[in-house]
Amino acid sequence: MSVPSHADVIVLHRRPGPSLRPGDLVPECRLLRPPGPGEVVVRNIVTSVDPYQLRMLRGSSEVTPVAIGEPIPANSVGIVVRSEDPGVPVGAAAISDPRGARGPAARQAPAGSGQRVHRP
Repeated sequence: MSVPSHADVIVLHRRPGPSLRPGDLVPECRLLRPPGPGEVVVRNIVTSVDPYQLRMLRGSSEVTPVAIGEPIPANSVGIVVRSEDPGVPVGAAAISDPRGARGPAARQAPAGSGQRVHRP
């Protein structure tokens, strides 16, 4: 499995009103730096979109709002495609914390960040 050099992300372009409109969220392709010690690159397979995310996008006193230009939070399941963590092998399944919606490209998560990695 190849290791991508870029990640497809969905970012908040502007705060939505009562419902999302075209242009509130935009796709971007961002450079993916090589993982450092204790980090892994995960190719996401499935990303969950949940109702609570709209509150984060609008800005709410109940949750921390997403900053304009930042990836939207989402939970994802993927496969480790590169590892700089001796305890996490390539091919391990990874369940992410909500660090930003990304398509089936790649993302990095430092060990101990909330990313759980399961041995194949």
